Amino acid sequence: MIFCLTFGQDHPLKDGWIEIDAVDSNDARNKAFKLFGREWAFVYSKLEFNPKYFSLGKLGKTLGEK
Repeated sequence: MIFCLTFGQDHPLKDGWIEIDAVDSNDARNKAFKLFGREWAFVYSKLEFNPKYFSLGKLGKTLGEK
């Protein structure tokens, strides 16, 4: 399942998102903490995510994709 990781307003990546391939939202959050520590804001499922608020778009490749 794909999840979208966003960043806070003070973060340089605030206008983009990173996709994480994870089993569920808890797995996605655990992967986010391993990769970014506490330097991120929210994790959304791809289905509930609205990209129109993120002018930079998707950043990089999907993390954890096999």
